[in-house]
Amino acid sequence: MNFPDVVAACDAIRDLVPVPEGIEKDDGVTDPTTIAPRRLYVFPRRIGPQQGLSQADLGEYTRDTTVEIRIVLTLGAKGEPRVQRPDRTLSEDLAAGAGAIVKALLEHDSYPAGSGSLWQDLAIVQVLPDFTRNERARGWAVDCRILMPWGDEASSSGTSS
Repeated sequence: MNFPDVVAACDAIRDLVPVPEGIEKDDGVTDPTTIAPRRLYVFPRRIGPQQGLSQADLGEYTRDTTVEIRIVLTLGAKGEPRVQRPDRTLSEDLAAGAGAIVKALLEHDSYPAGSGSLWQDLAIVQVLPDFTRNERARGWAVDCRILMPWGDEASSSGTSS
């Protein structure tokens, strides 16, 4: 039985998300210790394996995993938070970036056809304006939740249990 490949799911989501020119897509797949400007971070926040009765045959159990993923888009700060007036243009650019992320995710609520069954469902949980704010970077976060198969139907690239 294979555990879902959460890293591959984060990679796939990172590849789906459009970013403005000059933004680096970070491939660390972990919550960054230091938020850098002009980056897109994608990492898992919570993984919840669950077991339930199959819809097709109530005598069999199925396993799937709910994975919460955070996507953070950062831009370069302009002296914030020390300045008394935050930069409106930066706020507008971050809002537009978060909007593009949400749109791209909603267009891929199931894993793209022909690419296997990495996830079965994707939902937007929340958008967090000014998720991060330091002297170098300001960023918005988008949290989503995916349902991944876990078991014989899971990707063979996951680790065995």
